[in-house]
Amino acid sequence: HRSIMHSSPPPISCSTYPHQRSDWDHARLLSQGDLPCDLPVSQNFNRALSRITSRSIGRVLSLDCEMVGVGPEGLNSALARVTVMDYDEKIVLDTFVQVDDIVTDYRTYVSGIAPSDLTSSNLKTMTKEECRYLVSILLKGRIVIGHALDNDLQALNLSHPKHDIRDTATYVPYMKVDVASAVKFGGSATRRRKLRDLALEKLDRNIQGIGQAHSPVEDARAALQLYKIASKEWETLVNWKKQQQVMEKKLEERQDRN
Repeated sequence: HRSIMHSSPPPISCSTYPHQRSDWDHARLLSQGDLPCDLPVSQNFNRALSRITSRSIGRVLSLDCEMVGVGPEGLNSALARVTVMDYDEKIVLDTFVQVDDIVTDYRTYVSGIAPSDLTSSNLKTMTKEECRYLVSILLKGRIVIGHALDNDLQALNLSHPKHDIRDTATYVPYMKVDVASAVKFGGSATRRRKLRDLALEKLDRNIQGIGQAHSPVEDARAALQLYKIASKEWETLVNWKKQQQVMEKKLEERQDRN
């Protein structure tokens, strides 16, 4: 099998990892200690694995992560909590994540995370390697929904096929058009909008209130609901793009033959 313990681990591709055994059989053997592996196995990992494998998980999942600050003045972000929700808005995984570096800013006012949440003695936490492993299996072959997923996937050090990503921050109909700024400063005329603003406008829901910490469960649910109300048009756009790519590839192959 392939170990994912590295000092600076390379991104895992959710479409190819793990690659030797069926995903959950591999994970069960790992949790039982039947595989030689550097990956530690915590009680929370075993509980999460048991909950996940005892239920049916559909094709669509919503992902949201919370970060804490590390490094000088806490300016760098480190993964501290991960929530995965299914299409029926039921929680598949919700765990705190131990941070390897020294946390210099818990960002509690935004993240809602306290120092006690990230200690190894907290039975609701697991290592980043364990979390990364579970999420990589969960996302494999599935559509993943979220807001600014590039940040979440980067924090998890995972990659995911672009055609299976539904990001409410980069879905053009949900973006802000700012032609004046584009003309003045250059670049795209579309700008990302905050999840809070989209939830209020499209769902008539108040989330991430001023003075309130973010909830990854609430944020994952909001992104999922934003996808649901636009899913027909969204999937039509995705399929059109796929067809365009196929046509472009065929055209290139034809030109190469000529």
